[in-house]
Amino acid sequence: SNHYGIAGYYAMMAPPRGMIGISLTNSRPWVVPTYGRAGILGTNPIAMAVPVGEGEPWVLDMATSAIPIGKVEVAQRLGKPLRDNLATDSSGQSTTDPEAVLKGGALLPLGGLAETAGYKGRLLGHHQQRLGCEPNRPLFHGHSHRRGAASGGFQSHDGRDDPPLAGIPQGRGPREDLHPRRARSRSRADPSP
Repeated sequence: SNHYGIAGYYAMMAPPRGMIGISLTNSRPWVVPTYGRAGILGTNPIAMAVPVGEGEPWVLDMATSAIPIGKVEVAQRLGKPLRDNLATDSSGQSTTDPEAVLKGGALLPLGGLAETAGYKGRLLGHHQQRLGCEPNRPLFHGHSHRRGAASGGFQSHDGRDDPPLAGIPQGRGPREDLHPRRARSRSRADPSP
């Protein structure tokens, strides 16, 4: 979807009936994976509403990007810059210019840069995209969508062919930032009980 309004609206329909409400959707691919240069994930909103006795339900309503694309559009209309470390330009460099984001740039994942745990937002976005938009498709590791498909819509994309930013060490591409750590942890694991 492009925009389905306030995600929490749908989730909040469940608590008055004594149920937990969950509303997920995908969006256009505005979010760049950690160490990547191009947006391949959506902002992928997540909303949950949980009944809490007789009180108001507990509600979570959030995007998996560092900033919603709507805030970038508002900043562009108002002629205001974005805060640092929320978005990139078309070359993958951090920018505060909303125009640069909207003309080929991307949003950083929730958490921002790798140094501030942006990989967690990237992983949350990947998994939410699987849950929110691909329930009737086979689940491929890293499967995503990319802007600019020949059909004018989206094309299947897993990020493997996206070159990492300049200066990123080998093995630290868009999908690989956790794999070397996992392998090192396994090799150091003590097999004794």
